[in-house]
Amino acid sequence: MFVPDQEADFGGNFKGFTLILPTVSVGNVPQLTQDVLVVTLRARRAGFLRSSCYVPLVGNNPYSEDGADADRLHVSTEVYVAPDKRVALVQIRSPIIKGRKKRARREMLDWVEAGGFSRVVILSSSFAHMRTDKQLVGPPYRFLLSPSLEATERPVVEALGWTQLEPSEVIPGLGGPPELAIPGGGLSKGLFLDGSARGLPVAVLLAFCSEGDNIPDALALADRLQQWLRLADVAEGESTPRWKTPSSWKMLFGGEIPPSLF
Repeated sequence: MFVPDQEADFGGNFKGFTLILPTVSVGNVPQLTQDVLVVTLRARRAGFLRSSCYVPLVGNNPYSEDGADADRLHVSTEVYVAPDKRVALVQIRSPIIKGRKKRARREMLDWVEAGGFSRVVILSSSFAHMRTDKQLVGPPYRFLLSPSLEATERPVVEALGWTQLEPSEVIPGLGGPPELAIPGGGLSKGLFLDGSARGLPVAVLLAFCSEGDNIPDALALADRLQQWLRLADVAEGESTPRWKTPSSWKMLFGGEIPPSLF
C-alpha cells in the first residue's frame, strides 16, 4: 500500500514511530489539524498510500511557502514524516468511495501492522448536536485506548484530566443497550475496534464540533494532542506551541469579493 516518494531520502522504515491518522469526519477537523502538524513540525513527504478506496484527487502543493515548489503535485492520500520526532503523519484529502469502507479499514490496518508503529493515534470529530447530556458538560473532547495501550497511556491521559468516550444509546430515548458511537466520525470507530481486535496499539482522540469555520476546532485539537504527545517545541515562557498554518488555508473560503461587483 505504501509507495515511497522517489524524491525523498526516507527509506520507509516506520518501526518505533508514532502514527497520526486522521479520519474524514465532521468539519474536516482532523485534516485541518494534520495540516497544522505537517507545517509546524516541518514534516516532509515520505510517500503515498496507494488505494482504490478513495476518490482520486490531484492538486498543487498545499504546503508551499515561497511559491518555488507550488507546482509540485500532491494526491489524496500521502504520508509525511518528522524523523527527529519519530512521528509519521497521514493526510487524507478525499472521501471514501461508497461501498469500500470495510476494505479501506483493512488496507490501512494491514499497513499499520506491517509498519511496526509504536502507537497509532486516530484523530476524529463527531457531531456536537448528538452529544448525550453527560457529554454537554466539560471540554468537548474524548479519547479511547486499545487494550495494548492501557498500561502505558492511561496514566498519562488521566493525569491530564481527560475523559474516555462514554457508550451511548444508538437512538436516544428508546432504551436500547449503550454501545460505542461516534456520529459523523467516519472510519474512526471501525478502525479502533478492528485495530483493537488485532492487538494493535490504537488510540482515538476526538472533538465534538459542528460544520462551519473549523479552524479554531483544528487548532484546539492540535493543542490537545500536544498536551499528550509533546510533538512540537514550545518557546520559553509559553504553554502551547506557536502553530503554523499552510499557505493553502488562505483559500479556505475562496478569494476576496471583487470590488467591481459594487
